[in-house]
Amino acid sequence: DILSKSDPVVLLYLKSNTPSEPPKLAGHTECIQNNLNPKFTTALIVDYFFEEVQNVVFQVIDVDKAKGNSLSGDSLGQFECALANIITAPGGTLTGKLKKNGKNYKGSITIRSEECSNMNQVLQLNMSGRKLANRDGWFSNSDPFLVFSKLREDGSWAQVHK
Repeated sequence: DILSKSDPVVLLYLKSNTPSEPPKLAGHTECIQNNLNPKFTTALIVDYFFEEVQNVVFQVIDVDKAKGNSLSGDSLGQFECALANIITAPGGTLTGKLKKNGKNYKGSITIRSEECSNMNQVLQLNMSGRKLANRDGWFSNSDPFLVFSKLREDGSWAQVHK
């Protein structure tokens, strides 16, 4: 993307404690198009074992539209740490510099952890809008959307879907 902003996605890899095993892809965020400061809403869920050292790698890539729906693209850098470092960070939030080829690269990544328990709950909502105000002016159509947020333990709100 030489002429446009990045279309970033974060890939989460779990590193094995066996050096010969490659890291295993545990999940990825959604792609946010044309954004240099993305705020991802996709939660990446990982089992945490207190008694084990679990190293993780967050790889940020610029998804290339020419490659279709695949999750390949140009690397924007990566951040590697122990999962415990994220969980024990103040507020469960850790910020790290992105690295490329072992050297500091442009940008940083902020990771926020939250304990998940009793995830067997289901909520079904049916929503619709009628006669919504056109906020884009007389000669265009408004494109309204819903934003779902949840209340965190620290009292702040986190967007979970848009």
